[in-house]
This record gives sequence, C-alpha cells and structure tokens, in this order.
Amino acid sequence: MGHEAHWGRTVVTVTALAALGVFVSRAEASGGIRIKSGMARTGVDPDARGEAQVKIDRHQNEVRGKLDVKVRGLAGRAEFEVVLGGVRIGTLATSRAGSGRVRFNSSPRGSDDLLGADPRGKSLEVRNSDGDDVLETEIPDDTLDPTKIRCCLADDDQPECEDRTPEECTAQGGVNLGAGSCLPNPCEATTPLPGTDIVCCIPDDSGPECEDRTPAGCSAEGGVNLGVGVCAPNPCGPTSPLDPATIQCCLPSGGEVECEDRTPELCAAQGGTDMGAGTCSPSPCPQPAEVIRCCLADDSGAQCEDRTADQCAAAGGTDIGPGSCTPNPCA
Repeated sequence: MGHEAHWGRTVVTVTALAALGVFVSRAEASGGIRIKSGMARTGVDPDARGEAQVKIDRHQNEVRGKLDVKVRGLAGRAEFEVVLGGVRIGTLATSRAGSGRVRFNSSPRGSDDLLGADPRGKSLEVRNSDGDDVLETEIPDDTLDPTKIRCCLADDDQPECEDRTPEECTAQGGVNLGAGSCLPNPCEATTPLPGTDIVCCIPDDSGPECEDRTPAGCSAEGGVNLGVGVCAPNPCGPTSPLDPATIQCCLPSGGEVECEDRTPELCAAQGGTDMGAGTCSPSPCPQPAEVIRCCLADDSGAQCEDRTADQCAAAGGTDIGPGSCTPNPCA
C-alpha cells in the first residue's frame, strides 16, 4: 500500500471540539495508522460518553483493520446497534452501570466481530432500540491519499492491493479499481467457488441494499461485508427512529391478531386495539384462544358448540378438540 508514501512517515494531529465534547487524534507512523475519535452526544442521553479507535496495519501483503468502540453512561443492561456508514455492523451490550465495548476486526479473533469495510470517511453511530442515535462521530479520512487509487498487482498467492497513482499502476501492469481503500482487499484471487458468497451491504439513497457477493467483489463495489448469512430479512439497515405519530395497533387477520404501525385514529377506524407507542417486533398483541368443539348436554341430545377450552369446562361440556360442529360429532 504505497509503502514509501503511506506507511513511512510520522504525523500527529489533535483537534479539540470542546463544545461537543469530541476530540480527534490521528497518528500515522511506520507501524501503521492510528485514529482516536471521541463520540458526540446527540441529546438523547445527556450522560452518554463514547470513544472510537481505528487501527490500520499492513500484515505481509494484506491490509488489516480494527475498530474499537467504547461507551459509558448509557442505559444499563441494554443492547445498542453500532452503525457504520448507514449499515448496522453489530451490537453492543451495556453492563448494569451502562458501560460497554465492542471490537471489530477484518481478521476476527476470539470475541471480535467482523470489520467488513474501512471506517475512514464514514459516519459512526451508537443507536438505541428506538432507532435514536445516542452517540455519533465522523471517522476522519485525511490518511487516505486522494492522488492514489486501488491497484491490483500480481502476487504469488493472490492479487495484492496497493495504493498507487494511476500512472504507477499502469506502468507496473496492475489493474486500476479507482479511488478507495485496500481494506478489505478488493482484488479477486481466482474464480470464486460456489458457496463462498457473503452478505454485502451496498450503499443506496434509500438505505443500504443487501446483495450476495464474494468478499472481494463486495469490497470492489464499496460495500460492507457482514460475513456469511442471508439477505432476507435485510440485515443491513439499522433500526429506524419511531414515528411519534404512530402506535402499535393490534388488528384481527385470518383468525390471528397482527401488529401494525398505525396512527391512533386509523387503528380505531380499522377496529384495532391501540397498544401505545413502541415497535411491533416482537408483537405485543395477544392471540385469541384456540376454539374447540364442545359437547353440551341438551334435552334433545348432546349439542356441539364452538367454545374455548376454558369456556367448555365452565359450562360442564366435553372438549373433543378442534374441528367442525357440522355434522354434529356429539350425537
């Protein structure tokens, strides 16, 4: 990755943003790139504090990255989403005291989650279960050289990605993939084997789209690699903020009760039950009790009636299970 220009000098910059409680420090040295960024409070939780650290190194012929997110002062024993560039890349659980930490790694080890994109130049948010951002920051991109492109160069094992000028890439017989980062490696090694596709979240104006791609193909398109998985339901989009005008509405549907987002007025007009503000996942709607055939004594003989099991027992009837009362199964 442009060793002579990108990995061989030392620069340290510190910017203080006291009003937001945010700091950014960058260190670029022969050992790699280090970025430390404080996270700004959004006002949702005035006690929230957070910090993000990015480390990017070259290991042999591969660029590797790490993202470490640490928080404190959040709601205790809760789960938060970590959103990078509009894509949900993982979750963070807090302790009873409201502290938490999650680590992402392009080559995960132990409890690390997968880091499937270069964080530089992307927004980073910690989002609560209501879809509201509690902490946020922008990871600086000034360690990316705008005069360089991603150049795929032949190597013994697989094509190696290097930062080069377009002219240097052409002169060395490389393939110019345009501007971007070599993290993760966007250069295809060989024809991918069946079953090697991963979940790739590709940025889109209407929200990240999920596509099956090879890891290199995902990186080449500027996507975020979420690892092996499926695209249904879409795992890329983070939880959206709740619309304050909508409530959880329980509506009868085909013998069951389904939860839908509705305004209170529309819920009432459709014969639904207003369960108040919240999300429909999981559904808060109670399901109707199962109806069974109940044999009840009558002067003209035992009659079959549709009842719940409790209703049948209270009436002194005999429960003969689900089914139809026509023809009469009790006679």
